[in-house]
Amino acid sequence: MAFYKEVATYWITELKIDGWRLDQAYQVPTDAWTELRKSVDVASKSVTYINENGEEVNPLGYMVAEIWNNENYINKTGYGSAENPALCSAFDFPVRSRIVETFAVNENGHGNKGGEWLDEGMSLHSLYPDHAQPNLMLGNHDLVRFGDLLQRGNITDVEEAEYWQRHKARLSFQAAYSGPITLYYGDEIGDQVENFSEKAPSSSCAVNGLCDDHVARSSAKIEGVSIDLNDLSASQIDLKKYVSQLMTLRAQYPALSQGKRVNIMANKDVYVDHKQSGNDVLLYMVSTQSEYGEIVINASSAGSEGDLVDLITGESFSINAGQYLIPLNAFEAKFLKIESPSLVAVKQKNNTMAIAGSGFMAQCDNPTVEQKGPIDKTIYVVGDFPDANWKHIDKRAFEYKGDNTYQVVVDEDAGSYRMQYASKSWSPQFTADGLVVKPGTENTLISGGYGKDTVAMLPEAGKYVWSLKFSGAGLPEKVMVSRCP
Repeated sequence: MAFYKEVATYWITELKIDGWRLDQAYQVPTDAWTELRKSVDVASKSVTYINENGEEVNPLGYMVAEIWNNENYINKTGYGSAENPALCSAFDFPVRSRIVETFAVNENGHGNKGGEWLDEGMSLHSLYPDHAQPNLMLGNHDLVRFGDLLQRGNITDVEEAEYWQRHKARLSFQAAYSGPITLYYGDEIGDQVENFSEKAPSSSCAVNGLCDDHVARSSAKIEGVSIDLNDLSASQIDLKKYVSQLMTLRAQYPALSQGKRVNIMANKDVYVDHKQSGNDVLLYMVSTQSEYGEIVINASSAGSEGDLVDLITGESFSINAGQYLIPLNAFEAKFLKIESPSLVAVKQKNNTMAIAGSGFMAQCDNPTVEQKGPIDKTIYVVGDFPDANWKHIDKRAFEYKGDNTYQVVVDEDAGSYRMQYASKSWSPQFTADGLVVKPGTENTLISGGYGKDTVAMLPEAGKYVWSLKFSGAGLPEKVMVSRCP
């Protein structure tokens, strides 16, 4: 540890760098991160430099962790606890996944989500300790570029307007994010890798430089260094100007980068947040559909008693019968300043969901029976749970309960998890139709496979029963997760 402290503090005190990106940070014990972070904090306070504005400042001493997993795992291996804090910042891989699944597809080709998917992901920030500052990046060297994901999902291509509309939508979400953000080179011009979009076979992708986990390490297109502005297309230039505009707004309006977020609308078509930092109050909204729409927002829900002013176009929207009617083009984002904020605090919309089901599949005390069921092999709930991390463990093994139904009761932490239901050999392997299962609700069970992970959002900690039902011939029929009494 003494060696690592010496290296880290040397770069801060002697070269006055602002911080570190910590690769695969989950491999280091959190106690070690606590000790190292404290050393960097002390070092950053001991020296100063003159910034571009002529101001004398301390190096930031910023440390951001790469932990490619869900919120609970990031807590466990990065942030630590409120009582024993480790690192203060980690990349927000969970929300990045939801953004690409909303505006494009993920690396496995699954998408078609809406505003409620984004809101659910942002609400999971409540699982983090107070010292946590997630950092939203939209791409990096290990992820497929957004343009290539649009092509992988057969959604749109560079010659079409929708390609650029979807880029602007996801970049607007990043601009409205409370906390630090990281922009990966090429994102600002909608870059993509020529002659690549489909997932390449693992046996040949490395030879051709087309593996998903490094294909985005393409040559940078930097104006005045590797390209001339004239080398860019009109659409690329337009997107670059839009990104500059977004970053200017983010610098001018602290509600975007620092504001408290209250979601007031999230459905398949739109996502709307109320953002406030002191006297700076605004609405951020983005369309999640490919068609023009008109959004009706109650003035009371928006916390507004006067006009809303578009910070990009200058257009004003007035209250009519207690409501605002806001037009939104396909994947358009609006940043609306609330001219006359209400004195009454804006309330989070009601997201209460039923988490306990009914019937045999929701019962947590069904006895295990000795008779043979329709599935020959033991099936497990296998996923990114903190206690398992995609391993088959005994406490997640299903037992036969009769009526062609298998169940297992597990103590779960609150959070969002990705999983499949599989034997140790991964054959057979099952998942939920639509790749989402909601607590207390039966869903159709189908055959699974690589990348076909079911997502389950468990809003509170407690005992849950996982249930799978098959036909007498062993064909998948139903799946459910339900909170036990």
